[in-house]
Amino acid sequence: MKPSAPERGAIPVPGPGARTKVRVLIVEDSPTDAELNVRELRKGQFEPEWTRVDTEADFLAALDAQPEVILCDYSMPNFDGLRALELLRERSVKTPFILISGTLGEERAVEAIKGGADDYLLKDRLGRLGEAVRRAFEMRDIREARAQAEEALRESERAYRQLVHGLPVAVYTTDAEGGIELFNEAAVALWGRRPRPHEDRWCCSEKLFTPDGTPIPVEQWPLALAIRENRQVLGEEVILEQPDGNRYWVVQHPCPMHDADGRVNGAVNVLMDITKRKEAEEQLRIASRALESDLTETRNLEAQLLQAQKMESVGRLAGGIAHDFNNLLGVILGYGGLLLAKIESGPDRTKLEQIVKAGERAAGLTRQLLAFSRKQVLQPRVLDLNDLVADMEKMLRRLIGEDIELATLLEGVGNVKADPGQIEQVLMNLVVNARDAMPQGGLLTVRTSNVVLDDDDASEHADVRPGPFVTLSVIDTGVGMTPETQRKIFEPFFTTKGTSEGTGLGLATSDGIVRQSGGHMVVTSELGRGSTFMVYLPRVGEEVLSAVAAPTLRPPLGTETILLAEDEPGLREITREILEEHGYVVIEAGSGDGALKCAAEFPGDIGLLLTDVVMPRMGGRELAERLTVLRPRLRVMFMSGYTDDAVVRHGVLSTSAAFIQKPFGSETLLAKIREVLEQSFERA
Repeated sequence: MKPSAPERGAIPVPGPGARTKVRVLIVEDSPTDAELNVRELRKGQFEPEWTRVDTEADFLAALDAQPEVILCDYSMPNFDGLRALELLRERSVKTPFILISGTLGEERAVEAIKGGADDYLLKDRLGRLGEAVRRAFEMRDIREARAQAEEALRESERAYRQLVHGLPVAVYTTDAEGGIELFNEAAVALWGRRPRPHEDRWCCSEKLFTPDGTPIPVEQWPLALAIRENRQVLGEEVILEQPDGNRYWVVQHPCPMHDADGRVNGAVNVLMDITKRKEAEEQLRIASRALESDLTETRNLEAQLLQAQKMESVGRLAGGIAHDFNNLLGVILGYGGLLLAKIESGPDRTKLEQIVKAGERAAGLTRQLLAFSRKQVLQPRVLDLNDLVADMEKMLRRLIGEDIELATLLEGVGNVKADPGQIEQVLMNLVVNARDAMPQGGLLTVRTSNVVLDDDDASEHADVRPGPFVTLSVIDTGVGMTPETQRKIFEPFFTTKGTSEGTGLGLATSDGIVRQSGGHMVVTSELGRGSTFMVYLPRVGEEVLSAVAAPTLRPPLGTETILLAEDEPGLREITREILEEHGYVVIEAGSGDGALKCAAEFPGDIGLLLTDVVMPRMGGRELAERLTVLRPRLRVMFMSGYTDDAVVRHGVLSTSAAFIQKPFGSETLLAKIREVLEQSFERA
């Protein structure tokens, strides 16, 4: 028998009465049997709107009409009931499904029910079809209600878990014996380890302490009391110790939970970490006691604030005057050097020498101002402090005099990275101060050693990080200092010497150099027992490079062409004269744009670009980048009278950039130019 197309129809209503309308899909190869099904439905007070199909394709198509009940023959030539159930599962269709068969054994009936059928009937016993459909509808409603309830429960559980796990406080539950059941990640973080559910008791801490540090017996823990006494314990502050020994202040809010009969079956506990609050309270108490007991300390703090403001003001002043002042000094020193080279002797040479010396002292004063304000331009390299001390030892012995014994204790130390000339200046300043502190003679010790500062050591000093350091110590047996003097020794212009004996910049300069080099200084002193100045410089793992040979005393000559870019006319003029008098061909320009034009028009080779770092419109860095594209073999040397932060901003303090700090003398300039011209060519 060929499968028929889907059929639709209705059986006339046999008599009056209210009937329930229902859309029925009948999967049946016999039209007669399908009509029997419809008649039985009408007997059961249903008004069916029905469709008959007998193939898999028609069955799937009919599902789109969303029938309310499916009556399916168990076995048909082209289709069967179990296959229909399988298709319903695949499409997640929940429509009530009743199997109808001529003969259906008990095993197949059980298989059908397991497969998702709501009921099964024999064709010769259709009398209960209406009741079977009605019960299937009831079961469908029950399943839907249950599914909705389960989904609502799952959603509630999701919301609960999101709420609990999203809380910034620790939350956990226990059973009546204290075994941990549920917990959030904040509890894990506070405990210091993840618990073993139902095995760990009360919490994952082995110890609780009262605020005064007394251990609390487990039976007296707030959570145990809440369960045993069936009461809520609010705001109990205790100290919790993690397995690794770390301690935290926590405030607890344990509350008993009850079963349906009102019996205690566990508890929920909320813990808040109040360690930071307690530490802040303790710090506040300490500060309050300090303020109440020592008003002098308050005045000292105010004085330190004023001192910091003064240091900042002096630093801004030093940075502000550095550029213009250095340019003026460059002109003075440059012309002075030229004239000295032409005048061999006589009163005029003596006067010129005094002018040059005064200019050099002024330049030194500028460097000191920049040093203690930490704005000078440093040219650091990897150093061995032992080598530096050994090289200076003879000079230091001459410096301190015969009535002071000099001892050097040089341990095997690591390397540091600093400007060697500046560190030599620091050592010389400290030795001179030590000498002046021993007017009757004594012992002066210079010592080096390796140290490692831990967190506690570093926290004792502002802006100091823990790690490996090399120390350079200068120890004297002199008169020592009062605490008041020790608080002021690094202030600029502060001195205990007479007005004609010092500027008060030595220690301020040394401290600025050390801090700009990434280190710090520590001073200990006692009246009548001497002083110790310890310089801490960060230890580095780099190797010391071979020393560069010192320039010859006679200014070196040259024949190369130098492009000079300098916006200060006076300094540009004297620099040109110095270079030309020593054999160089000079092309000068007052701006970056002008230098580019000169370079484009000059037909020959240009050996070196000597350029100021900061110029209007186009700075030295941009000029160098553009020129080296046009002339790839061009060497570059930068110069500046600005402070280090300005030079850094213009990007020229890389390890490969040649640089000279203004003001400079003619010999220094010529030696540096010769060094750059003669070194092997490299372009970063």
